[in-house]
Amino acid sequence: MKSCNRRDFIHGVGAGAAVALAGPGALAVPQQRRPNILFIWTDEQNFGMLSCEGNQHIRTPNLDRLAREGVLFRNSFCTYPSCSPSRATVVTGAYAFNHRLCDNVHAERGLEGVTPADGYKLTQQYLQDAGYAIGHKGKWHAGKKSDWGRCFTADPDFSETYCPSWIRNYKQDLLEKYPWDPKTKTGSGGYVKGKSYYPTRLTDSWQSGFDAGTLPDWAMVGELLVPPEQTMEFTIVDDTIDFIEKHKDKPWMVTLSLSPPHDPWHVPEPYFSEVAKPLMDKMQIVGNGDERDQKSSLSWRVGQLVDEQGIKDYMAIYHAQVVMMDEFIGKVLDALDQNGLKEDTLVVFTSDHGDMLGMHRNVGKINNNLYNRLFHVPCIIRYPGKIKGGQVLDQSIMHTDFKPTFLDYAGITPSESLPGRSLRPLMEGTDMRWRDYHLLEKFMKVERNPDHSFKKNDFYYAIGIEDGRYKYVYTRFNNPFMNRKYCGPRFIDLKNDPCEEHNLFENEQYRDLVLAFHQRLGSVLEQNNFPFLEEVASDPWAVRQDG
Repeated sequence: MKSCNRRDFIHGVGAGAAVALAGPGALAVPQQRRPNILFIWTDEQNFGMLSCEGNQHIRTPNLDRLAREGVLFRNSFCTYPSCSPSRATVVTGAYAFNHRLCDNVHAERGLEGVTPADGYKLTQQYLQDAGYAIGHKGKWHAGKKSDWGRCFTADPDFSETYCPSWIRNYKQDLLEKYPWDPKTKTGSGGYVKGKSYYPTRLTDSWQSGFDAGTLPDWAMVGELLVPPEQTMEFTIVDDTIDFIEKHKDKPWMVTLSLSPPHDPWHVPEPYFSEVAKPLMDKMQIVGNGDERDQKSSLSWRVGQLVDEQGIKDYMAIYHAQVVMMDEFIGKVLDALDQNGLKEDTLVVFTSDHGDMLGMHRNVGKINNNLYNRLFHVPCIIRYPGKIKGGQVLDQSIMHTDFKPTFLDYAGITPSESLPGRSLRPLMEGTDMRWRDYHLLEKFMKVERNPDHSFKKNDFYYAIGIEDGRYKYVYTRFNNPFMNRKYCGPRFIDLKNDPCEEHNLFENEQYRDLVLAFHQRLGSVLEQNNFPFLEEVASDPWAVRQDG
């Protein structure tokens, strides 16, 4: 397997075996300084994709090592299954229904991002005030970082773009090497261009859909024609290492935010041939939900534009993207070791939300039914000297818990009330009492006024609560037209129906249980200042025509 030519990066696809999260090791000498914080997240990665999480198709030795030396959470959930709302939740600590960035950034709809006017102080602001150097490398997608004073702009390499150094070093050469026709979005070398600069050679199934002109520009599945060391993510990793080395003599927080396995689903060699292709016939499409529940969702409609092999191709390449990101992340973990920073650094790995990954023939994340695949995400945390290695915890944690955790380990008391809780007592074993639920939220057709309040139109929301066994989803409207247009109320027995094919909401045998969950959801929403509490019906089955 060929080596990359930067930082002596050597690919080891499939070389490692999953290592069991064996017994807790002895604690090191406690640190005297505040910890550095390395926050790593990929985009759109489900729980279960890592070999330490039980994946049988691929090996992820670097994140397995992180889990072996730290804590693996088996029930970690985002609260919102879209990029911008989820990312805003992590940096503000608030639910989307409070920070009000309730869809991906769309300035034309008043969704320009989360700003200081929304009343929050970001985790990074607290840390900068306490003397931390702050860096953010890669995807932000929650507005403008420059809105937050010098919190991010103090970094001399600050940029609002995903990867400014890649644009400087590679963009022009790439466009010259792979020219394309802007009308047909094709190049003469058998490649196409989707929503990114990259040339992609589509698999046969996806090429057929492309030729038919039916695919959205994000639905690109195939081989990426640039080498790994010329991808944006490779450069983002290098930029992160540079930041760490530049600031290693003082406390720092840096976010490493990588896009894959988000669409477009493409990987370069050797990952395409050595990981993706052998998996294309091994992928299994699960779930056979009622078509009437799927038609409102774009991911399902895209899944109907390709054959079954096409869906398997996307699933296989998604796996290969995870392998590639594991190797890239390993470079940063190695840099901590090489710079003597491992013992002094709190490392958190997660993803902003999940992906349907072929379930019910869905491609991507755009499904309205609040499936667990969209919310259940990885979470691994390591801090040698404070947290025993090899722990596996089953408590239900949410993205709202990250901000309190970061501030707790930095010794900072927030000046605001936060809905989440620090994970420190769980990880250090000082207090194992924990909430026994998590919340789920999704808004649709949202437009905001200049003050970020919602315009009084027919915006839609579905908001749910799950306790590990049952999931209940309440919807703003409940009538045949709106239930078909978006989604209707749901009650799922997750133990007996893991693919969520059978909605028990109207089943008389579950009526008392549905009502109990409805009342519990109402109580949790009241505790968290849900802004539309007055319109939540006391009868969950009541017909709701409008807000």
